[in-house]
Amino acid sequence: MKNIGIASSMGVGLGVLDGLLAGKAPNSIASKLGTATDIVQKFIDGEVTGAMATVLHTDLSAAQELRVLIGKQGAIGLLLGLCLNMPKKP
Repeated sequence: MKNIGIASSMGVGLGVLDGLLAGKAPNSIASKLGTATDIVQKFIDGEVTGAMATVLHTDLSAAQELRVLIGKQGAIGLLLGLCLNMPKKP
């Protein structure tokens, strides 16, 4: 239950947060980031696309290097941080 506050701050349900923490890209997370679910899943799994580099506001090479450096858990944390920084939709 401790994650309910984080989920609330992100503007998503607890199940969405739990899915993200488990390494699955929920549709609502991809939507918040303005990209497709498969793009977010590829990022979690280690592959960076041009679309994900755009979400990260960098080029593909830098985004891929970052992803390699931070690993899977870091990628999930980065996505979490990006979503926490976005305004909640009413």
